[in-house]
Amino acid sequence: MPRRKPCWLLLGLCRAAAFALAVWWGASGPAVVRADEPLHERIDRAIESAQVVPAAPPASDAEFIRRASLDLIGRIPSVAEVRAFLDDQAPTKREALVDRLLVSPEYARHMAQVFDVMLMERRPEKHVKLPEWQGYLYDSFAANKPYDQLAREIIGADGVDPALRPAARFFLDREGEANLLVRDVGRIFLGVDMQCAQCHDHPLIADYYQADYQGLYAFFNRSFLLTDKDVKKVVVGEKADGEVNFQSVFDATKKGTALPKLPGGEPIPEPTFAKGQEYEVAPADNVRPVPKYSRRAQLAKAVAGGQSRAFDRNIANRLWAHLMGRGLVDPVDLHHDGNPPSHPAVLELLADAFGAMKYDIKVMLRELALTRAYGRSIDLAPEMPARGAQLESQLAVVEAERAQAEAAARQAQEAAGKVGAELAAARATMAPVADELAKAQAAVAEAKKNADAAGQAVTAAQNALPAKQDAAQLVAEAGAKTLEATTKLPDDKELADAAAKLKTRAEQLTAEVAALAKTVTDGQATMKTAAEQAAAQEPVAAAAAVKVEPLKAQVAALAEHAKAADAKQRGAAGVLVQIAARIEDAKAIVGYAHTLAAVSAARTNVEKADADLAAARQAVAAFQPQVDQAAQALTAAGQAATAAGQAVEEARKAHADRKSTADAVAEALAKTEVALAKLPQSAELAQAVQLLKTKADQSAADAKAAETQIAERETAAKTVAERAAAAKQASNNVAAQVAPLAASAQAAEQAAAAARQKADAQLAAAADARREVAERASARCAAATLKPLTPEQLAMSMMQAAGVVDRERAAVEAEWNKNHPTPDEAAQKARPREIDQVTSEKLKPGVAAFVALFAAAPGQPQQSFAATVDQALFLANGGQVRGWLAPAEGNLADRLAKLAEPVPFAAELYLAVLSRTPAEAETADVTALLANRAADRAAAAQELIWALFCSAEFRFNH
Repeated sequence: MPRRKPCWLLLGLCRAAAFALAVWWGASGPAVVRADEPLHERIDRAIESAQVVPAAPPASDAEFIRRASLDLIGRIPSVAEVRAFLDDQAPTKREALVDRLLVSPEYARHMAQVFDVMLMERRPEKHVKLPEWQGYLYDSFAANKPYDQLAREIIGADGVDPALRPAARFFLDREGEANLLVRDVGRIFLGVDMQCAQCHDHPLIADYYQADYQGLYAFFNRSFLLTDKDVKKVVVGEKADGEVNFQSVFDATKKGTALPKLPGGEPIPEPTFAKGQEYEVAPADNVRPVPKYSRRAQLAKAVAGGQSRAFDRNIANRLWAHLMGRGLVDPVDLHHDGNPPSHPAVLELLADAFGAMKYDIKVMLRELALTRAYGRSIDLAPEMPARGAQLESQLAVVEAERAQAEAAARQAQEAAGKVGAELAAARATMAPVADELAKAQAAVAEAKKNADAAGQAVTAAQNALPAKQDAAQLVAEAGAKTLEATTKLPDDKELADAAAKLKTRAEQLTAEVAALAKTVTDGQATMKTAAEQAAAQEPVAAAAAVKVEPLKAQVAALAEHAKAADAKQRGAAGVLVQIAARIEDAKAIVGYAHTLAAVSAARTNVEKADADLAAARQAVAAFQPQVDQAAQALTAAGQAATAAGQAVEEARKAHADRKSTADAVAEALAKTEVALAKLPQSAELAQAVQLLKTKADQSAADAKAAETQIAERETAAKTVAERAAAAKQASNNVAAQVAPLAASAQAAEQAAAAARQKADAQLAAAADARREVAERASARCAAATLKPLTPEQLAMSMMQAAGVVDRERAAVEAEWNKNHPTPDEAAQKARPREIDQVTSEKLKPGVAAFVALFAAAPGQPQQSFAATVDQALFLANGGQVRGWLAPAEGNLADRLAKLAEPVPFAAELYLAVLSRTPAEAETADVTALLANRAADRAAAAQELIWALFCSAEFRFNH
């Protein structure tokens, strides 16, 4: 479906662009909707008329049937239901699906469970049995009882009427504790959590006042619990008296007496009764008092009697939250000016429509389920980045609109403050006059009360006096006659005793007659005195009334003016909040677009840096053969120089050895010649000289040859050294050429690393920006919200996927058919409900195990979700879930084990567990696992089912 373009994009060049922007941003009020349109169309029109965040595409059919089934009957659809829906080509199939789910007995059961959790927050049973309470809710939803009637029954039930005793659980199982009831009635039925306003005005919420808290408290402070002696059950009793006086713990001047009233409303007028006339059944030991005027009954009427806007808004918002995953006001129990609805016009529309449809929950849920808002995907709109560019160019204009709205809000606030001050001054002026009037009226009332009491006493005495006088006369006459008889029978003791008793009784009656006469006389005197007192005070009261009337009129007029000014202030503040919210939405989208552009630029920089690095490395690589060649030459020259040096050293050593030998031989020759000169005749010496000369010549020649070799080797070594120096120079020359290229490559590598680091940072920023935009899209109904499954939904969905639900239902149906071989029309009509009830009872133990682990603590709000180690251990090691997965005839594991090919195996698995067909990659994963587990296909099936059960996709409604 094409996205509706905001009007300012079409009129951007028009001179009226600013006005068009104001309309688009919602500054001119809600969109106009036609009453003759279906409600779901009016809802979508109201949402889309001023939407900043572009709408996500519609959810797929697979997503829709899963979502609607979870929301309306509390479980995922069966494989057969999914296949039938996906195969259906009718354009109205979603509407038909919603209608089918709403008439299912499972709808009544699921909504009974939803409202049980909402109303009782999983409190344990105390005075009302849990099955009775749940049965009451089930019957109410099965009969489609109007919600206002349901609420009146729950708030007003006292536990006496057997038909409505289950409804009294709300009051009885909270032990009738007034403060707890104030908080929970405020939260659950009116959408205001006033817990922190008990002892003072709320420290954080400006419009939660202590007076409002105490006004609610006044509905409950006269009620109490007692045990009915006849039925032996705890019921609610109520007194006819008991006022609520309060004073702020922070400001002693803030005090007063609270009369029953709803938050933000006026006290409810109460009748007055004469003393002793306040009760239908008066208090007594073991007797439940019943006042003629019940404040609790009045609360039920005030809350759910069709006149409380807070009641209508609250339930409309809660039904919206049930389907959409979050309320228009979020949290749902914090309605106040500082937490306005995301779409005020939509909330008002829903509140109006719900009242108009006679509080029909089923009709309201149907309309909500048919909205485009409900049918959207969780994915962001693909045009989101482009929308950011559009919005950025308009932000300056809309900021100017916000400035105007801020000025209007300040002006309205100042006007309201001025009127409030005038009202306070007028009330201060009226207070002493009103006190004077109240005192005079109280004196008149007291005098009249005394006169009435005296008159009642006089009348009673006057009515009793004739009979008492006649009795006294008769007893006196009887006594006289009896006394006369005793003179004739002086020995008759019994007659004498009778005469004495008659005399005593006559004296008593005479005294009683005198007392009655005195009561008449005294009462008449009191009546006269009271009449005189009343007559004296009546002119004072009349004068004070004359004085107070114009003051009262002035206060009433100022109160109306203040009410109108306050409404105007709230309206201006609401407009400002909406404009600010839309600006923040736009900034978030613009920021997201910027981060995507930054990611694109960063990726381009990474690509360029990688290319530069590759080029630098290639340039270095191009010189590598020369570097290697120079290195090889340098190595060879070095080795040759080393060898030449070694050769020179060896020659020098050889020369030294030969010279040493020549020197020794020469010395020996000289000494031998000296000896021969002294002994010339010695042939031995002559021979020795000759030999030594020969040896000396030879040694000298050897030394000379060694010296020559040294010179030759030194020359050769010099040549080699020159070659090594040349190789070194050549190597240095190559290194000098490579060095800048290597430096460039190192710089390029650092630049590439920095570019990748920056790209990673941009990706992280883009992910954060996307999360913010996704959150805003969800809050603005532009995309679906991820909703964690409740414990009941999780258990029922696992049992549905595994085949437990179908198996139990089939067994119950077979038993029913056996017991009703020829059912009549009434039995056939009752059949679906009876089968659902019995099936539900069989599934209860499985659901209870999940509630124990996955639900929040009893008595606490149940909307939050938190994963725990115990939950993980339960799913991983719990025998219950594993038992559901064990192959049994016809269940999922059994069906999968019988499928030979991986493609239909994967299709059946994903349809059963996730209500969709698998992607190619998912089918490939299933194929690979089956190939590895071919020997035990049933075990592989169980492993795959369990893995999908543990996935986030299964555990969330999306």
